[in-house]
Amino acid sequence: MQFKGSLSKCLLIALALTLIPISTYPTTAAGPQTPSCGYYKVTTDEIIVGVKFSKGKYQINSFGISCSKVMGSKGLFAKFLKLKDKEPLPKPWQYLAGAVGAPKFSSGPGVGFRVQLITPTPTPTPTPTPTPTPTPTPTPTPTPTPTSTPTPTPSRSSSPTQETNLPKVGDKCDQRGSTRTLSTFVLRCVPVINNLFEWVDYTPNQSNLADKNPSSNFTHCRIPDARLQKVQSQSIAYPVVPSNPNFTSTSTITIAIVPIDFPDLQGTYDPKIFMNQIQEETDQWNNWFTRGKSKINWVIYPDWIRANKESIEFNWIHPQSNTSQVLDNSISVGQDLIALTESKIDLKNIQDLLFIYPKNVSKIQDSINYSRVMNTKNGGQFLGMFATSVWSYRDQESLAMWLIHENMHVFGFAGHSPAWPPIFSIAHNQAGLSRVMNVWDRMVLDWLNPGDIYCTDVESLHGESIMLVPEEREQSGPQGIMIKLSSHELLVVESHKRDEWSQSYPADFYGITLMYVDTTRDTDRSGENFGDDGKGTRFARTATYVDLHSLNHAPASNGSISDGVNYMLYQGESFDFKGVRVEFIKTGFNDIVRISKSG
Repeated sequence: MQFKGSLSKCLLIALALTLIPISTYPTTAAGPQTPSCGYYKVTTDEIIVGVKFSKGKYQINSFGISCSKVMGSKGLFAKFLKLKDKEPLPKPWQYLAGAVGAPKFSSGPGVGFRVQLITPTPTPTPTPTPTPTPTPTPTPTPTPTPTSTPTPTPSRSSSPTQETNLPKVGDKCDQRGSTRTLSTFVLRCVPVINNLFEWVDYTPNQSNLADKNPSSNFTHCRIPDARLQKVQSQSIAYPVVPSNPNFTSTSTITIAIVPIDFPDLQGTYDPKIFMNQIQEETDQWNNWFTRGKSKINWVIYPDWIRANKESIEFNWIHPQSNTSQVLDNSISVGQDLIALTESKIDLKNIQDLLFIYPKNVSKIQDSINYSRVMNTKNGGQFLGMFATSVWSYRDQESLAMWLIHENMHVFGFAGHSPAWPPIFSIAHNQAGLSRVMNVWDRMVLDWLNPGDIYCTDVESLHGESIMLVPEEREQSGPQGIMIKLSSHELLVVESHKRDEWSQSYPADFYGITLMYVDTTRDTDRSGENFGDDGKGTRFARTATYVDLHSLNHAPASNGSISDGVNYMLYQGESFDFKGVRVEFIKTGFNDIVRISKSG
């Protein structure tokens, strides 16, 4: 879906500002503000692009890239350490010493990692072979957390060190979002029940949570399409039916990225850097969120192809923008782009074409975006057609997310449900604060493995506690709970945090959402330009988030996107819905939720 103009972006920024009371956030909070990948030991003093990295233990925090690509002996940081002192980083990587927050390595907007020295290793003085005396490490003292019933706890050897001048887990705090690093442990100040703030244990723990949770048969929760009336043809439940049998959610498709410039708008930079970033982000997203079931073969043309007409001739105003002053010329624009491309590339095996214009484009206001049979040298060929524009560079944080979102529709998936709040999933808003896809949508697209959810039905509930992986993190274990309410209804419970796939969330953003799915209802998007609030009231939605305004997390915002926090549970809170009680027992690096029959 294309959210037009700059309004949506402004509203998303407003959400971030609403969720972060600026006056309460300290500038002295210790450590990086994104969850840590873990620690890396540098055994000798090293220099990377002229910057000294003293030997010692470093905490690494990644964003927009998986920890597995950064950490380990074959990870990016290890590779950078092996470079000669003044040898440049491999393109497109660069070291940004003046980055906001802390210096970082970055390959582009929203992608990179920060490296912070936690424990320097003592260096011997220049006397004959002295041996440095290690500094004794205090023994951590566990902080017991009483629970009424046994619950799983993260695997760890100890709890944060308790010192008189440092906070303890459970202590009240008032600097919302602040983080304290105690030895190797991390505490964070977050909102909890009754509008209070507490220190919680946020120590990174990348263990597989599958062993800490009961097993289940996830296909039991794969409820079928039961629509009483269809208002659109695309799939709202498993299995999805694609527009083209060769273009499915679990197939390998071939995408060509083609850079096009114009006599009046010439490309002045190497397009490969930008195109490689799109490829890398798309592949990383597919590998995690589709569990490797959706794959892409890439064809990247390395140089600008000069059009024989000025850029204004390729302009197209999106019909849904309500500002169109021209007839829909998207097909003729697409045919012109195909003619340019076929002078360089054989399209025989191509399924998607993504055209990249220079970023300073000004006369091409909107992006063509459709899939249909196009005329090529090989005859009629079903192609996905996408091109950049003023809109895409202004309103889309990631062209990879835009491409992924639109291809979901080609797979036959309706998406856009839930639609409110539009901050949790690219299936509704690919330009939102998060780049994840919820587990219900992944169920529909066949992008789940058995251990990815805990599935049960309302009759079988017995007060079980489940430790969840947040949707936004690459960690093994259940990312959601599905409770079957009837043959056509589900309650879906998910954990959310700021993490590698949600770097636009505030530092202390977290919560448990409840999603209600009813497959007798279709997803009706006909009102999106006519006052639809996205909540499934005036225009139906197959899935909707359960309204939790009664918990008073924020003032009612009369429909503003900043209302999103009123759809989440905080630690200590509970909610009853259709015979199910969901209790948020404990938050931290992972969240523990108890589910039982209500009443």
